[in-house]
Amino acid sequence: FTVFLLAFFSESFLTRPEYRGDHFVAFGFALTLYTHTRAAKDSTKNPYIWHFLTGLIIGLSTQFHLSAAALVLGFLLYYLFRVFFFKDSKNHLFSFGLGVLIATILYFFFNIMAAGSISVFFDYLLTERGSGARFFRYLRFAPFELLLLICSLIWLFYKQGKYDNYILQLIAFCIIGIAIIDTQGYVVPYRPIFYLSIGGGIAALIKSESNYRYYMLTFLLVIVVSIPLLRMEIIQNTYQVFTKGFSPHHVMMLTKTIYDNYIKEDDLVVSGPELAWAFVDDRQRFYSTVTEGRSIKLGLFPDALSVWEHYQPTLIVELDNQQSIPPGLRAYMESREFQLCDDTVIQGRRVRVFRDQCD
Repeated sequence: FTVFLLAFFSESFLTRPEYRGDHFVAFGFALTLYTHTRAAKDSTKNPYIWHFLTGLIIGLSTQFHLSAAALVLGFLLYYLFRVFFFKDSKNHLFSFGLGVLIATILYFFFNIMAAGSISVFFDYLLTERGSGARFFRYLRFAPFELLLLICSLIWLFYKQGKYDNYILQLIAFCIIGIAIIDTQGYVVPYRPIFYLSIGGGIAALIKSESNYRYYMLTFLLVIVVSIPLLRMEIIQNTYQVFTKGFSPHHVMMLTKTIYDNYIKEDDLVVSGPELAWAFVDDRQRFYSTVTEGRSIKLGLFPDALSVWEHYQPTLIVELDNQQSIPPGLRAYMESREFQLCDDTVIQGRRVRVFRDQCD
């Protein structure tokens, strides 16, 4: 209950100006934590269906985004640890594994085979997703969230109850799974594992999760966490939905209104891949910033600067927290004496437009 509410009302989700597949892994993960908790509490009855659902749901979450694979590995390590060191039933591991196996088969047919073959799929992962390592970004929290997390973990370590140990061990192994697999620095998919410690801390504090005081305290906590996050643009967007009947513009749509003031008919535009949607009907005019890294890895150019000297872009759009200007492109901009034409903030995101000459 606490995990679901905090997963939605946290800074990492509530304040997003756009949502991608990896963000929705968080909800599959939160549901997985529920089924695993039920499995732990029904350990004296018939928990196998809950262990099976745990594996199935976290496995199917890869359909949202492959960052869920880090959580699959974390859960697998956790189950192995419980079986070999705490003598949990091997049937728990087998039930979990069966759920993961079914999800993996589905992923194989709907994703890997769609890519052409296993080798093509993994070549892409190794060349594109294995680069630009950004580790431990998932450990960044808003100050109040961090305080809650630290206090909850200290309390769980102090209590050391049966379910407290489950929570602490699961958190540890999920972090290990994330550290091994995630190189891109995803944040939102992994938030629920930390919110689980907060929910466990509340339950341990009042000693009864079924008590109405648990829900009242959780609602109060969510209110305290979410109110500071209601920045002015979020309040304005919410007001617009209820008063005018339509949703606020996507941040990328608003970004287009900025660079449209500077773009010319023959311009070649470079920006982050998120902006590619604006050039669906005119793809030859747009290059993503990832072009630099891909071209170097494929051996198409001797160095990063050569990539852009070949394509010769004339308009650069930099989106704060979405993409950074790679070294080769920055060197190209300096050699061509690009100018800053616009510097503005849209829905909390800084947008800067560069070109060789601002008209």
